[in-house]
Amino acid sequence: MKKREWTKVFLILYGVLAAAGVTVLFLCKSRGYPCRQMASAFGYLLLCLAGIYIGGLGISNLIRYKVRYPDKSIAGGFTLLLFYGIAAVTALGFTIPGKAELQNLRTEISNAVLLAGEGRSFTQEEEKPKEEPKQAVPYEKVEDAYGKLYEEVLSMYYPSCTMQYNAKGNFYATMEEGIETYQGTADVPYEVTVVYDRVSDDGQSHMFIQYKIYSTSEGTVTDFGLRYYVNMYTGEVRAEEVPWGN
Repeated sequence: MKKREWTKVFLILYGVLAAAGVTVLFLCKSRGYPCRQMASAFGYLLLCLAGIYIGGLGISNLIRYKVRYPDKSIAGGFTLLLFYGIAAVTALGFTIPGKAELQNLRTEISNAVLLAGEGRSFTQEEEKPKEEPKQAVPYEKVEDAYGKLYEEVLSMYYPSCTMQYNAKGNFYATMEEGIETYQGTADVPYEVTVVYDRVSDDGQSHMFIQYKIYSTSEGTVTDFGLRYYVNMYTGEVRAEEVPWGN
């Protein structure tokens, strides 16, 4: 073949190779197969082929020039071509993949073939197991749980309350204080209080105890008691009676 024919053949094959490679990489990426290392290797291949072609073309031109003009020197052309070759080899030396990258390339190709055979997709970066998001606990604090209890239930019976802590640091709230007749005795002082008890056995709720205490001449008497559960996660409130002894 003549030079121009070889050039056309090479350029056609080069274009077909480039188009085929781009198509394969696009299909791999669209299906989730590994392709990062394959894309790099394909780029190296195209670069090497282009370098070989340009180098061969340069040598061919120099030979043709020498044949046509035997009395003229081609040292300058060879020097320029040699400089180009050294620069190209140096550049490739910085970009050619090392052993680790070649191993990654082999792994990617193996995974792609395996997964393609299984009909599955694959992501380049292995997904790290996602940590389960922690469930919000809006009523984790005792004060917030009591606020929910007051809003949902206690406020219907007591228009105000006073939140406090005793000497031991335990939370309680005074709902009402006053005097009334108790078992035939007039003007008996009483106090309605809600005291924080503890976290429920299932760890889901804060427990509060409401009681009404009369201060009689014979001592204090608990007239009734209720235990409230406030779910720390949902804010649901439920109540149950607590048996009290006089």
